Amino acid sequence: MNSSWPEWDAYADTHVDVSLPDGAQAVLRRTDGGESDSAAWPYSPNTVAWILTACNPRSVLLDEQVNAERHDLLRDQLVEAGCVPYDTVGRDATSDWVEPGFLVVGEVGELILNLAHEWDQNAVFRWTPDALAIVGVLQPGEHTMPWVLELPHA
Repeated sequence: MNSSWPEWDAYADTHVDVSLPDGAQAVLRRTDGGESDSAAWPYSPNTVAWILTACNPRSVLLDEQVNAERHDLLRDQLVEAGCVPYDTVGRDATSDWVEPGFLVVGEVGELILNLAHEWDQNAVFRWTPDALAIVGVLQPGEHTMPWVLELPHA
């Protein structure tokens, strides 16, 4: 972890509700195990998925209505850029912090980082078969960690 930015810990503790390509819902989170669950990777093997939000810029809690408007505008920007945004919800595992956002699949890192910067976001997530990374936007640095995908029980 980058100890110069205490929020890395909060980002690393985030559980993200994601929609899978088959329509199922799952929870993406870091694991304390040594490796990512690459067998659970839901996309093509060499694909990258990005997770970002427009809510609560610089980790400053905004009114729910303002966040909803920001969320809708970010969706519009992603669609206009030719992306297919999938709704996500990020939840801090140690507090009641909740943020809606989007998952976008593809080689669109530059776009995602630019949009995150425009929306004053400290960081975004980059998810690959091998790792879940917190990628700094307004904050410097990057932290990678192994991930697990938890499917709901039937």
